[in-house]
Amino acid sequence: MGGVMNKTIRVSGVIAAISICVVVVLAVFRYSLKANNFYSPEPVYSPDGTRVVIPTVNFDKENYAAYQLIHIQVQDTASLEVLFQVQTRASNRMRWSIAWIGKDVIRLDSSDIGAYCWQEINGVWQDHECPAD
Repeated sequence: MGGVMNKTIRVSGVIAAISICVVVVLAVFRYSLKANNFYSPEPVYSPDGTRVVIPTVNFDKENYAAYQLIHIQVQDTASLEVLFQVQTRASNRMRWSIAWIGKDVIRLDSSDIGAYCWQEINGVWQDHECPAD
């Protein structure tokens, strides 16, 4: 009976040790994503590939006004010139997505602030009414 009890205690100890290791690894991974204070979701290329939308999430707690909000930047893929950028009011705590709708319109869909679109007209980016779904 004592042998079975010792095995059970050893197995429980091993399971506890593995669980602690998994928690530590996940914590380190999560911290490493935030180490530079920005989380960078995947960039989204325009249909013709000449521009890219680069969304980032601000994790800098010292910048409380923008903390956990989505910032978007549009760049020319050839020159890497920043064509447009905006600090949105969309929170990363809620579901959101960004996409090109056409070659010169980007759309941000956010479950907390709704849909926002921006369009380039003659080299100037401006708010644009989003088309109906």
